[in-house]
Amino acid sequence: MNQKRGEGLAIDYKGHLNSLSDLPKGSLPPQAVQYDEADDLNELVEAVLPWHWPVLIFILGLYLVKSLRTGEWVHLPTIIGFIAIFPGLFLHEWIHAFCFPRQASVYIYRKLSQGVLLAYSTFPVSRGRFIFISLAPALLLGVVPLLIWSLSMGTGIFVRSCLPFGAALLFGAVGDFYNVANTLRQVPSDAKVQLSGWHSYWFR
Repeated sequence: MNQKRGEGLAIDYKGHLNSLSDLPKGSLPPQAVQYDEADDLNELVEAVLPWHWPVLIFILGLYLVKSLRTGEWVHLPTIIGFIAIFPGLFLHEWIHAFCFPRQASVYIYRKLSQGVLLAYSTFPVSRGRFIFISLAPALLLGVVPLLIWSLSMGTGIFVRSCLPFGAALLFGAVGDFYNVANTLRQVPSDAKVQLSGWHSYWFR
């Protein structure tokens, strides 16, 4: 499905995705190169597992820094932060969607039985824009809440909620980190990136 210039960014919540093979196919130029990436969801899960370690180290590092600053080594975060995680995962996909160019049509799918939530568009974007789209939710919903928690001396509900919320949303972004790593390794700086079906492609 080739994207055409329209009046503005169109975001369509499609709901349940029956199969990953049902994802829209883009109109790719003949010189498009498919990413060297996971071929299915099982391979993707295996590929992103190592990305949990740097996230865990980052979170533990913030915890250590704050504990040394405050002397509070046993910190029980509020239940509100845990409650906010599920809607935060949907917000994660909407942030992806809003980061696409205004000419794009973006579809949001869910397949909760396999832990899949995704914002999807076949609109081609620059390498830099694709990296920005991929990282924006992790920064806004993961890194920012964790920094608020770690840098604040307060112990109120909001501050305490930032720990479980930010940690969960940062762990939820490991698939995005995998995509960014593939893009940095495989895609030339002057190329464009486009999704088509399950795979990502780049071309000049």
